Amino acid sequence: VCHGDFLKMDLAAVCDADKKSIVVGNLPYNVSSQILIRLFQNNNLFNRLFLMFQREVAIRCLAGPGGKDYGMLSLWTQLFSRAKKLFNVPANAFLPRPKVVSTFLQLDCPGRDYREEAEFIKFAKVLFSQRRKKASTVLKTSKTGASPTIRAWTDKRPEQLSLAELRQIWLWASGLSL
Repeated sequence: VCHGDFLKMDLAAVCDADKKSIVVGNLPYNVSSQILIRLFQNNNLFNRLFLMFQREVAIRCLAGPGGKDYGMLSLWTQLFSRAKKLFNVPANAFLPRPKVVSTFLQLDCPGRDYREEAEFIKFAKVLFSQRRKKASTVLKTSKTGASPTIRAWTDKRPEQLSLAELRQIWLWASGLSL
């Protein structure tokens, strides 16, 4: 058990990188997304997270493409974990009683390196900053030379694209390969 401001804590000093830790927490609702992202950025230290969120945040973590809840938090969660809802916790389980329902999630972290994904995350943030526009409009790029699949994907809005489709667009836009 560590006491302190989690967002300022040196996680590497607290955790043994050779023996991955399990994190269990009831996250403060106002910074839960920031804490989750910080955990993902240091996921080489953890193999499993058991975290309680405000239900609406948990829904965003678990959301798939096509819905209003799908966004960057969904991508972070899909990229760095295999997440599943364990159960809801009603407001009357707490004193004082909050005005929200909580959801307890299990996130198994396979150890994907944040540094290797940082450029893709920047790319996705750009796309999701204008989530209602077509990907081709946000990218301001010509689709010349793009495969029919890439052309079809870039005609969609970022909120309609899966993690795999976004990654392929990133590879194409970066000129890395396809």
